[in-house]
Amino acid sequence: MTPSNIGLLLDHKDFLAVNKPAGILSIPDRYNKELPSVFSLLAGQTNEIFVVHRIDRDTSGVLCFAKNPESHKFLNDQFAERKIKKEYRCIVEGNPSSDEFISDAPLRQQAAHPGRMEVHPKGKPSLSHFIVLKRFRHFALLAAFPSTGRTHQLRVHLSHAGHPLVADPWYGYRKELTINDIKKNARLDRDGEPPRPLLSRPALHAQKLEFMLFDVLFAIEAPLPKDMHATLAQLEKWDR
Repeated sequence: MTPSNIGLLLDHKDFLAVNKPAGILSIPDRYNKELPSVFSLLAGQTNEIFVVHRIDRDTSGVLCFAKNPESHKFLNDQFAERKIKKEYRCIVEGNPSSDEFISDAPLRQQAAHPGRMEVHPKGKPSLSHFIVLKRFRHFALLAAFPSTGRTHQLRVHLSHAGHPLVADPWYGYRKELTINDIKKNARLDRDGEPPRPLLSRPALHAQKLEFMLFDVLFAIEAPLPKDMHATLAQLEKWDR
């Protein structure tokens, strides 16, 4: 992974917005500093940057860094006060019964599996809003709006609702999605091997981030990544 793999969305005097690819950390791992991260790659290419938020390693999409202490504090306060509007795109298993639904299930870390989350009455308050954008026969495309920022919040809320993310190995039904899962009687490739996965990570993309910075409104959007775009194209073709 090199800085050239990190798509630039907006280079403002007070902040930097990039399109994070799936498969790379947002910030350095606390236990293994050698693992690549967007922060470490950008820090070597630009002046000082400051962390204001993060998205999961396997999630793609909008990621912002502050460029100075003033914007760092302002944006941190915006996130802490839940004034940042976050919008995600997700491909889920099945079809939700309603076109719009909310999950307020409290979340906590699993005792048996540190790093994984679960719904629990004693968990932290959590709130997610979902809107169905497109329905297929066995899958659906959703817009997701998390009001809180718990670890794996959207993944667990969708799983709890009975519609986990496609290719979510922790909270879903499968670790990858291939054309065989969509199209009946799909053939092997020319070498006689099973087809390559359309998706091999949870189908979650940070589509948009909207915030005020010093009385100016910014709305930063990241285009849907190739793997999710290709999956939707195959669903449109074979799963209507």
